[in-house]
Amino acid sequence: MELLALIIGLIALDLLAIRFGHDSRDNMGAMAHRRGAPLIGWSDSIYEQKLAHEIQEARQGRLARSQVVGTPPQQAHSDLAQAA
Repeated sequence: MELLALIIGLIALDLLAIRFGHDSRDNMGAMAHRRGAPLIGWSDSIYEQKLAHEIQEARQGRLARSQVVGTPPQQAHSDLAQAA
């Protein structure tokens, strides 16, 4: 019986918290938004440089394969420019 009363009390407390609960913060990360900074972020220039290099190599390989297949170079170049 005590367990039932405890469960009912917790449910009632939960319902009251939903109804009357108030978050006193303006919103999460309000200061970060005002400064223009992202909430969560990281930057690694070495990683970004390696990634850019890999992307460039992949584009060049795709261009070479498309020329071998018989795609006109102008079309392959426009596809490459559109992907960039």
